[in-house]
Amino acid sequence: MKNRYNLSKNQKKKEKEIHFDDLDSAQRTELDTLIEEHEHLFAKDIYDLRKTDVDEHTIPTGDNHPKKQRLRTYSPEQNNFIQEEVKKIKINVI
Repeated sequence: MKNRYNLSKNQKKKEKEIHFDDLDSAQRTELDTLIEEHEHLFAKDIYDLRKTDVDEHTIPTGDNHPKKQRLRTYSPEQNNFIQEEVKKIKINVI
């Protein structure tokens, strides 16, 4: 995965162009300007996203109760990946 923090301005612009090929030149310029002006509102990667208490989500289950499930097992590679992701999340939350 690319590290978006270390991209030059030209690389960022090229990356935007890849995703917005259907825009004409004026629209692309307007979009670039809008994104640059409001860059602080966009997450640069998944770890920029935080918890919120603004909205609470509930799942109506009626009279059904949760079912007990056995612990899922993962391959060593999956376990290593999971542990690395958990470490990254913990660092960004603290």
